[in-house]
Amino acid sequence: KGLKAWADLLHSRKIGGGEAAKGFFLSNEFIKKNYSDEEFVARCYRTFLNREADANGLMAWMLLLKKGQSRESILDGFIGSDEFTKLCAQYGIDR
Repeated sequence: KGLKAWADLLHSRKIGGGEAAKGFFLSNEFIKKNYSDEEFVARCYRTFLNREADANGLMAWMLLLKKGQSRESILDGFIGSDEFTKLCAQYGIDR
């Protein structure tokens, strides 16, 4: 039921892909998994870009986290990327 509800919201354009993903990434269930920063960024790549992280990209995101950027700001960075925008368009959903 939950998955169908999220899919309906996306396809009816009541929410965008970024908002849906943030709902999962910022959920108590996800946070309780206590993923390392590296695993968090790797999951961002898979979720927002549909690919594995490249070494330079992973290092750049990790550096931002080490400098005190929040995970939510990292999510916003992925959501704002051209690559994610194009992926959303391919799936027929808003960013």
